[in-house]
Amino acid sequence: MTSWVAVAIAVIIGATVKGLTGMGLPPVALPVMAIFVGVEDAVVIMAIPTVVTNLALLAGNWDHRRDNPVLPPMLVASAVGGLVGAWLLTNLDDQVIAVLLALLVVAYVAARLSRHDWSIAPETVRWTSVPVALTGGLVQGATGLSGTLFGSYLHALKLRQESFVFSIAALFQVSALASVVGLAALGRYDGRLLGLSVLASLLAFTVVVSVRPFARRVPQRAFDTIVLVVLVGSIITMLADAFMSNG
Repeated sequence: MTSWVAVAIAVIIGATVKGLTGMGLPPVALPVMAIFVGVEDAVVIMAIPTVVTNLALLAGNWDHRRDNPVLPPMLVASAVGGLVGAWLLTNLDDQVIAVLLALLVVAYVAARLSRHDWSIAPETVRWTSVPVALTGGLVQGATGLSGTLFGSYLHALKLRQESFVFSIAALFQVSALASVVGLAALGRYDGRLLGLSVLASLLAFTVVVSVRPFARRVPQRAFDTIVLVVLVGSIITMLADAFMSNG
């Protein structure tokens, strides 16, 4: 299977999940894609599609941009973290990145299975928002997968659905944009990776827009089970490939 076909399949699967559930493009697409193109290249390829697919979420929830009072400083911290994360991606070897990605996917799976409901006190929010955003941006830049951290934190703030969607899309967006800028400045986008990233962006946007009208027709519990199976299987294969190929 060529890298072009592998990227297309991974993005279609991940974008379908995002279109149906509102999130999940990087957690699903990255492990599948990494099996065929490698962990580092997969993160580089997915940076631009992450930017593209979040534009629709931001535009659709623009009226709620002022609902979250701690969002502005979080955006700045997330952008800084994204730049640092892009540097880490370029300077860490595949095994380290694979382990980080695996841990984050495991955390994502655990978060999806968890039914616990907890909240953060207002005084705690004031001093934790910036460190969380900085860490999330770093994770986004280095692995392309910060949804577990950002999603868990914003959920604990008890935001309304529209405010939550705008906040998490904005955080994804600034860290992803910073990551793209950093990766480009570090020379990580050659002709092949840029072409694969453009293909992934077009596919992801098309699939998300096409799938959204059918989202409510699929039972959420059944689809979540499918997603978790794909994630676990993909991460096991990705780790095996990363360590066996270097062993």
